Amino acid sequence: MGPRNLPRPVSVSPRLVALAAVLGTVLASCGVVAFPEKTHVTLAPVYGSLVMNGTAKMESGSVASGKTANGTNDLRHGLNVADRDTALGGTIGYGDSFAGVEFGYLHFAERSFDTQAVLQNDFGALVKDDAIESELEFEQWTLEYIVRLFDFEPVDKLTIDLGAGIGIHHNTMTFDAKATSATTPRNQHLAMQDDGMPILRARADASWRRLRGRLDLGYSDGHWRNIDGKLVDLELSVAYDLTRDVRAFASWRRYDLPFAGGQDGLDYEFDAKLEGFYFGLELRF
Repeated sequence: MGPRNLPRPVSVSPRLVALAAVLGTVLASCGVVAFPEKTHVTLAPVYGSLVMNGTAKMESGSVASGKTANGTNDLRHGLNVADRDTALGGTIGYGDSFAGVEFGYLHFAERSFDTQAVLQNDFGALVKDDAIESELEFEQWTLEYIVRLFDFEPVDKLTIDLGAGIGIHHNTMTFDAKATSATTPRNQHLAMQDDGMPILRARADASWRRLRGRLDLGYSDGHWRNIDGKLVDLELSVAYDLTRDVRAFASWRRYDLPFAGGQDGLDYEFDAKLEGFYFGLELRF
């Protein structure tokens, strides 16, 4: 039997290094303030309604008898990662609600109960045309540091803020699928994670009276254990100040998950995207 989980070597994309160098140059040339002068603690619990889209493929056979490369399966229609389900998490920040330090957590679990799917290609121990039931669990931890580059007021009471920063993301995911139509039980378990990957962040806010719109864009590229390739984290949000210290917000987010690795000596690849809507409150202390 091969190794239970074959890690990929850690390497950094030259593109990510170049972008980090550009970011450092911009920060140095702008003479930005390293940390906001007026700070407070923020707590922002969130509820998410998310779905995971994309494709996955995995070799079949064994190291001893020979391995077979297989085609891709649609996550929704082949592997039955089909339901839009609940995610819970939140962010703790220290800064001015735009710049500063932010720590985030997210948990998402998806289980197929009422949906049906048929495997389009062999996948590890599973065989083409198997009827599939599956369970997926995803967790994410993030730590980011953001600075304000520019702020200006193009018209009365409309403020624009632009910022950039760096951070570390850590993602873990387990996936279990079984063939419900097989006379002999067949199932496949996968466990994936990165060892912590650097991410570059760009942020833009537009505030008018009690309303605020935000664009957040994160980018990473490299090999971080089971994360292999380019990752884009995009979030668009709208917020409204209920009181001076309570803000309600809603957002849409898409997060790439290019997982790749090995299980029991068989290689697998996930080209997945976790996306959906978030709702929450930001409390300022």
